[in-house]
Amino acid sequence: MSSRRKPSARRALVAIVTLAAMATGAAFGGTSAAAAGNDGYKMPSRSGGAWASGVFVPGYDTQRYAAFGQYRQRPLDLVSTFPSRATWDDFVEPGPAYSSFTGQPYTMVYGIPPIPEQEDASLDRCAAGEYDQKWTTFGHTLTDAGLGSSVIRLGWEMNGAWFRWGGDAVAYRDCFRRVVTAVRAVAPDLKFDWNVNRGQSNGIPDTAELQDVAYPGDEYVDIIGVDTYDSWVDWNWALNDPEQGMNAWLAFARRHGKKLSFPEWGLYTTTYEDGEAAPGHGDQPGYIQHMYDFFRQNAADIAYEAYFGNDGNDGRNSLWNPVNMPLASAKYQALYKAATPPAGVTTIQDTARGTSVGQVQFSANWGQCTTTCGKVSDNSYVWTATPGSTATVRFNGSRLRWYGMREPFSVIATVAIDGGTPIDVDPYAATAGTGSEQLYASPILAEGTHTAVITMTNRRNPASTGGSSITFDRAEVASGVTTIQDTARGTGVGQVQFSANWGQCTTTCGKVSDNSYVWTATPGSTATVRFNGSRLRWYGMREPFSVIATVAIDGGTPVDVDPYAATAGTGSEQLYASPILAEGTHTAVITMTNRRNPASTGGSSITFDHADVN
Repeated sequence: MSSRRKPSARRALVAIVTLAAMATGAAFGGTSAAAAGNDGYKMPSRSGGAWASGVFVPGYDTQRYAAFGQYRQRPLDLVSTFPSRATWDDFVEPGPAYSSFTGQPYTMVYGIPPIPEQEDASLDRCAAGEYDQKWTTFGHTLTDAGLGSSVIRLGWEMNGAWFRWGGDAVAYRDCFRRVVTAVRAVAPDLKFDWNVNRGQSNGIPDTAELQDVAYPGDEYVDIIGVDTYDSWVDWNWALNDPEQGMNAWLAFARRHGKKLSFPEWGLYTTTYEDGEAAPGHGDQPGYIQHMYDFFRQNAADIAYEAYFGNDGNDGRNSLWNPVNMPLASAKYQALYKAATPPAGVTTIQDTARGTSVGQVQFSANWGQCTTTCGKVSDNSYVWTATPGSTATVRFNGSRLRWYGMREPFSVIATVAIDGGTPIDVDPYAATAGTGSEQLYASPILAEGTHTAVITMTNRRNPASTGGSSITFDRAEVASGVTTIQDTARGTGVGQVQFSANWGQCTTTCGKVSDNSYVWTATPGSTATVRFNGSRLRWYGMREPFSVIATVAIDGGTPVDVDPYAATAGTGSEQLYASPILAEGTHTAVITMTNRRNPASTGGSSITFDHADVN
């Protein structure tokens, strides 16, 4: 497989743009105030994380991908790779890039060129339909290989000039539309990722042209993707540049009702193999932490992400076998082996500063940690010793938890939700804790947008003998309901595991909002749902041929559930609600029996559309 690109082709222009942008002093923070958690495509997470994560490593050796999952101590949700692209046959016909992954447990992400690199072809001829038959072949190739639910990065990084398809916004857009139309006719479950390079690049340097002209339109795009590396610019620019920063692309995706993907992200070397200076910042564990925090904070909007690990001249950033970046490798492993927040929980770090939803606004007199930053996972928290200082957190959800330090010199704070009566919070401890702890949890609120104001008082615990401060590390926000769709298959938390003999809906899929549910007609078939929360609701069809099922929570006594109805319903309905459980991780096992409602006259099946958890 040829290398992804040579960065030297864009050095001069990006360097000039970067210096100009950095001189303007882009503001820190800046998460969009647009509503999060739209209904765009979000890849299932078999690893149980709040977002799907994976990796690119060179080649098609599936054992290497499995071993990467073992290194990070969390299974991969996806594999990102590329077929060869010199000729049409390299990527539209069967080949090792496809056959190697048939039957593997990953969602596949393929970088696919709109035209080959070494044959007589053009974007204009693509747009005119000259290659429609080739794209029909491509669709059949993937579906025949069992890869019909893959993600296609069609003509990725089109705003650069390092690929043949880069630079012509109109021709690229029209070709993209033509390809999607042809492929969807034979492979309707493939997802198309419109995937830019983060930063003003020398193919389509004008952001307005990129977004307004090169974007093919919402009906042709399933995901909006951004490739981003720790090169050329600092983290603040990469995050907050008003046109090309990650927050700007997140806002763009939200405006279009799409999730945001990061098909390639990673570190970048400081020197190439020949000793020439490279634009990267090298072995930076802080960058790994920053990216991870961005994914955590915006988990509801992340379609998927994949670290691009390459030992070649283009990056030299491998985290594993070989390890080019040892400090970052250790940081990545530590973060990804730890449990990610359950689906439905987002984190607002002290660094997410601003007045928008999902941010925290500090009054004057808050200081940054210095020698004790290592107490928290992202090496950043803030403190104040001034009575009356406030931290205002704006969030969307149904519950907020504030995390900070318990220390001998902590004083009492108050928390007021939505302008209500302030509640005292006492973070005093006779001995300082070793890390960040939960200081406060709000009551359950109506799902929606809320404001919490934390205020330092001049009052203290009677046991306190001196000092005065409070701290803010982060806030965690729980959404009222998390949905586990039938497509979120696996054995992780937030997933459903089906036994044999479940089938996919066909002609009646339109009964449910996501056009997907499953059914079984075999007694003893099970659906096992692992979830984090305090209550589960199972949704499916009420039909004349439904039979009785049972539901058992955490190995307890099975409870009968009867989805029979004399007349079939028009859509998915709640079939079961668990009792209120202790907050935490639970398992529900749904089992089909061979018993039926006395009014039933024949047929036998049960269905699973989704489960809601709160």
